[in-house]
Amino acid sequence: MNNVRSEAEIRHILSTIPILMYHKVDHHREVGINALPPERFLGHLSWLSENGYQSTTFLDILHRKPLPEKPVIISFDDGYLSVFENAFPAMQTIGFTGVIFVISGFAGKLNEWDVSLNRQRFRHLSPNHIRELAAAGWEIGAHSVTHRALPLLSETQVRREMQESREKIAEWAKQPVISFAYPFGIKTARERQLAKECGFQFGCKGVRGSQSIDVLNLPRIPVYQFETAKHLVQKMKHPLPAAERIKLSLLGLPAYLVPIYQFLFKQELSLDRL
Repeated sequence: MNNVRSEAEIRHILSTIPILMYHKVDHHREVGINALPPERFLGHLSWLSENGYQSTTFLDILHRKPLPEKPVIISFDDGYLSVFENAFPAMQTIGFTGVIFVISGFAGKLNEWDVSLNRQRFRHLSPNHIRELAAAGWEIGAHSVTHRALPLLSETQVRREMQESREKIAEWAKQPVISFAYPFGIKTARERQLAKECGFQFGCKGVRGSQSIDVLNLPRIPVYQFETAKHLVQKMKHPLPAAERIKLSLLGLPAYLVPIYQFLFKQELSLDRL
């Protein structure tokens, strides 16, 4: 028997699996809505567990690992240290694993690529943290080298952002890197094709949308700072209710200002300067 599932099988499986998207799990507040307090995150995990959900990953799905009756993928963008410090132990307690998308050029560094209106900075995972998560069954995905909006870059730059992050993260994690999260969830057909050419088998964007499943353009369900376990009731419905989708789309709009900020104030964000 083939030890990996076919793309058709994977599309069918992913058509009904909710993919949650978190960022920071941190007590420190920010001018933004992506830093979820650890106790609130624990409430989310409790709700998921009590309602019969169990975690899975893209690696598990690809390699024919038996699926739980009610699977959920819990993903984290940007690879923040707070995920290791707060989310990882909480998830380990109930037997959950996650998928964390790492910005390879900022491993162990502060998130200087991002806007910070109150000068609050957050540290990213180090290679050692990445190794420990991978050893505990987490999947480590790539999120580029510099976290820039890929459609604004040349094809050569995009290819480097994908290839170099994939190679470096695989070296740290000691596992295949098969999934990529497009920075800011922004992509065009070009980025999808380049992700495929660079060896990625799964690509993730932002808000869950179309009913048709494209494994390199997978919609996810963002979870924000103020959302409690009660909000998961709507998020876990299939299909995602229109009102929830519109709400999440509107809440995600400020993220599109970050590429403008980077263009104006972060010219040092280049592959050859990190």
